[in-house]
Amino acid sequence: MQQYARQAEQLYGARGCELLPPFDAVAYLQQVFLPRWRAGSTLADIGRVEELAEAMRVDYEALVGPSPGGVQTEFDAARLQFWQTIARIEQQGAQDRLRIMEQSRRKIGAIVDHTYARRQASLDRQFERRSQALRGVETFVDPATNTRVELSHGYQDAWANGLGDYVLSDSPGFDPGRELGGNWRALVRE
Repeated sequence: MQQYARQAEQLYGARGCELLPPFDAVAYLQQVFLPRWRAGSTLADIGRVEELAEAMRVDYEALVGPSPGGVQTEFDAARLQFWQTIARIEQQGAQDRLRIMEQSRRKIGAIVDHTYARRQASLDRQFERRSQALRGVETFVDPATNTRVELSHGYQDAWANGLGDYVLSDSPGFDPGRELGGNWRALVRE
């Protein structure tokens, strides 16, 4: 901004016109016009570069006076280019902020969804344990088929023969293949 203020001072100074000192012009633009323009704007207004440039011209001329003879000078062109650049930067900033807010919203939503899913899974496990305790059963898994089956609670070991038959035992040396014959697989308690 100070670079444009210096250019303005050089261009207007060469024509014998009065101009605010660069610091005052920069301070005016930063502290007076831009906040006032932003306060009355919406995101849709940020893209209206020509309107912003005209508003800046009117506001600036009210402060320092119009261009000499009403003719567009090099300074006027530089000033217009400057404010168009400012407007593009403002527009890009608004788009960046919207993008960041949308990313944040998605991330927060994913965290909420993940937290809800974990809590629901925990509640489901608690309910299943309570239900099994009330019914007097527990879950065993057949490692060969990954099939889950609920069998009576309180037995140390369980076996399946693949035909839908199950054997439960508390005897440490019990082998259903030897005692009952057939092909029995040990089940794993879940």
